[in-house]
Amino acid sequence: MKQLGEEGLEMLRSRNRTKPPELKDCWTEIGKSLPHRPRTAIYMRAHILLSRSNERKWTQEEKEYIRRFVEKNGTDWKTLGRELGKCNIHVKDTWRRIKSGNLKKGQWTQDEHQQLFDLVNLDLRMKAHQIKDRTNRKLRDNIGWEAISDKLTTRNHKNCCLKWYDTLASPLVREGIWADVDDYLLVEALQKDDAVCVEDVDWDSLLDHRSGEVCRQRWNQMVRGIGGHREKSFIEQVDVLSRRYCPEMIEYRTPKE
Repeated sequence: MKQLGEEGLEMLRSRNRTKPPELKDCWTEIGKSLPHRPRTAIYMRAHILLSRSNERKWTQEEKEYIRRFVEKNGTDWKTLGRELGKCNIHVKDTWRRIKSGNLKKGQWTQDEHQQLFDLVNLDLRMKAHQIKDRTNRKLRDNIGWEAISDKLTTRNHKNCCLKWYDTLASPLVREGIWADVDDYLLVEALQKDDAVCVEDVDWDSLLDHRSGEVCRQRWNQMVRGIGGHREKSFIEQVDVLSRRYCPEMIEYRTPKE
């Protein structure tokens, strides 16, 4: 409409806050042609289209670069986009296509189970002390399933979520009387406790938002997941679960020289 040609497209591609006079109110004008779309959506879609390179195909080397980057650094699309000279949205879409080719179906391997357990508990450890109101929080702990799926690489986010709650999470979570992040808080509290046997634990004072009865019930469930748990002392059981749930807290139980 303003006959700005390629120069105008370059102006639109720019994300600078100060726009040239020629582009004053440009998104309002463009939005009049798409009254059923919010202006923000129009702006984002335009930048996706305008940032496409002339060469649309991704090379195998670029795909391999994306795969290695995600394995090492996670899904930092802005940084990866800068390194590749690509739009971060296009990089993210390409990763989704790469990942979909690696996805498995059917029975999970033991290695996948362990990776899922480790990734979810890392996510929960990061959030354990960020939740202020524990009594009224939602049943599910806002776990980042998309990010976990990206790091696992072999299952999509829906399958990761279903596997966790069907197989790895406590039945108490489904009953609504326990939360995933409480596992971490329970083990952390027992690490800091001076009890040398299970009878010495004051269960009612471990977690202020959970009863002693449910804490003891969850502890018994967790202990049964330890190989040869009957032959291990209480302190040994705490140490094993500490290495699983919160390894950064091991120093509380490590003897001082």
